[in-house]
Amino acid sequence: MKIFKISVVTLILTFLFSFTGDQSSTPKFDTFVDPRDKQEYITVKIGNQWWFAENLNYEVEKSWCHECETYGRMYTYESAFEACPAGWHIPTVAEWNELITYLGGVESAGNKMKSLEKWKAPNTGADNSSGFSAIPAPEKGTNGEIRNPRGATWWTSEVALDPAAWTMNLKPDQAGVVQLGFYRVSGFAVRCVKN
Repeated sequence: MKIFKISVVTLILTFLFSFTGDQSSTPKFDTFVDPRDKQEYITVKIGNQWWFAENLNYEVEKSWCHECETYGRMYTYESAFEACPAGWHIPTVAEWNELITYLGGVESAGNKMKSLEKWKAPNTGADNSSGFSAIPAPEKGTNGEIRNPRGATWWTSEVALDPAAWTMNLKPDQAGVVQLGFYRVSGFAVRCVKN
């Protein structure tokens, strides 16, 4: 009788784990309403961090719009610091790296971050399993031109060699995430992370 009880318990536990899956890796979603302009954003908990699951679209000086409802705004490095709402901030390189490590490392995390929409082929392996929902977004170059979406680039809060700052970048033909330095007068998207 004791063997039977153990087998039944084992069977039930095995069924429950196979049915529910690994809950620790399942993204949890919420919404956040920016009190400054009443815009609503989808947010996602990935690991121990809460991220915006879409690009920020709050207008500040030295920010630009190109189909902002879809792509969010482009910000200079300095203006990005004025853009995140209270309780949220521009992520540090370490915070980006925590996200990337949680999603499997620099060689593969990009596929778990990339949306299945908007990317040009090949978007091989992209599954957005993290819920980060990255889409390629327009960028503003140093000479003022706005370039059409080719990849996704977001500011970090950290400077590189003067006059550059670090960004995180995804490309349609790469599974990973690349840290790149760009001039701080360039315009890139912002993802806010919760304090």
